[in-house]
Amino acid sequence: MIQEYLNLIFGDASPAFIAAGFTFAIMGVILSLRLQIVNRDRESDRTPKHFSWSFFWLDNIKRLVTTLILIFVALRFTEEWMGAKTTMWLAFLIGLSVDKFAQFLKNQNILGKKLQQKNPD
Repeated sequence: MIQEYLNLIFGDASPAFIAAGFTFAIMGVILSLRLQIVNRDRESDRTPKHFSWSFFWLDNIKRLVTTLILIFVALRFTEEWMGAKTTMWLAFLIGLSVDKFAQFLKNQNILGKKLQQKNPD
C-alpha cells in the first residue's frame, strides 16, 4: 500500500531522477531570481537601497513556496500533460518559467495581499 501511494505521488520516476530534476529546476529559479535582483528598482520606496537578504526572503516567501509546489507538479505531470519525456533541460525551463508564473500570481494579488506603495499625496 505504501509503495503504491509513492508510485502515485512520484510516478515512474526514480528518486535520483526526481532529485536531478529538482536540481535543474532550482537552477532555473535561481537564474530567474538573480535577474529580478539585478533589475530591481533601487529608487523604489518599497525596496531597500542596498540589497537585503531578510527583505528578499520576507518579500518573496509565498512566491518561493508556490514555485516549489509548481515545480513538483510540473515535473510529475509533464509526460501526462504534454506527452513528452521529462528531461533535465525541460526541468531547468520549468524552474525558470514557474518562478515567473509565481511572480505573476504575486503581482496579481493571487498569492496574498500585495504591499501597498506609499502615495506621495
